[in-house]
Amino acid sequence: MTTQSKFDTVIFDLDGTIVDTAFDVMTCVNLVREEWGLSPISLIETQQAIGPGPRRFVEMVLPPELYYRRKEFMQRFRNLYQNHLLDQTRLFPGIMELLQELKRGKIKMVVATNKPRSFCLGILKGLNCQSFFNFILGPEDVTNHKPQPDIVLKAIELTQSTVKRTLMIGDTDNDIMSGRNAGVKTCAVTYGYGSENLLRALRPDFLVSHASEITAIILNCQTQ
Repeated sequence: MTTQSKFDTVIFDLDGTIVDTAFDVMTCVNLVREEWGLSPISLIETQQAIGPGPRRFVEMVLPPELYYRRKEFMQRFRNLYQNHLLDQTRLFPGIMELLQELKRGKIKMVVATNKPRSFCLGILKGLNCQSFFNFILGPEDVTNHKPQPDIVLKAIELTQSTVKRTLMIGDTDNDIMSGRNAGVKTCAVTYGYGSENLLRALRPDFLVSHASEITAIILNCQTQ
């Protein structure tokens, strides 16, 4: 009887999981805040704001009295950010090696993010890793965003995989809940932007502190 990896498809979150984008996001947020006469926010505050989606992001980087200017803020932020995608943004340690190992293992890979597709593509192309992914899914591709399961289910449909053979990897509760709501196994990474205590409380199927640990989970977890 032959054995094979339990997982044939891996879905990755982007920010805080594959790439460390926080510094460039912070820079552009603070450029807008400066234009609006506001003091800068910190890197930690930026990390906490990344991931939940654009509405929550704006609410976390602006004071409540300016919420009515959400659309104006996002338009200005995006205009700035498209020119600063790769100033300081880098792959997290071990990610390139992980992607190479999974590619050799014939594992299908998908990016599923709340980040607009144009930014996602620009970052992945610039870091020479777009070609590893079979599909790149963003908020434009689904009606309901994470933590709803839509983007995970869309990835499964596109890769022609199954719930049982798919693993969702992410650094925030949104990622883990999206995977869980879709019925797939989940892997939380603690090196990203999410709270480790919160991630542990969610009891994901796997919890890792470095990307190198993910390879063994995927390639050594076998089914007969």
